[in-house]
Amino acid sequence: MLNRQKNERAVAAARGLLGEKLLPLEVRQLALLAGATASYLQGNFDQADDFLRSTPTAPASVQARLLSAKINWERGYRELALVELRSLAAAFPHTWEIHADLVFRLRQSNLSGEA
Repeated sequence: MLNRQKNERAVAAARGLLGEKLLPLEVRQLALLAGATASYLQGNFDQADDFLRSTPTAPASVQARLLSAKINWERGYRELALVELRSLAAAFPHTWEIHADLVFRLRQSNLSGEA
């Protein structure tokens, strides 16, 4: 319950920040990612997608792309999530979080040989 309340507060705070017209791009991207992550953790994938798509530059960030893959996985679009994760792993070969997530999901998909 406490985590849910914290996530709801994070979503509200992100929305509040995004309502500011003169918000610097870096702060806007951070607010978008925070709102999307909190929404994802609540299981509200549509809301998470709304945050990620609300600014054209947000989906380009590594964290946003990784979150998008996780959302697709949770929605049951596992092949799409694996395609996204493979693409991220190729583009960012030194980012351990991407590779750890890819290996975990490959094993869940019975693709241990690729993992």
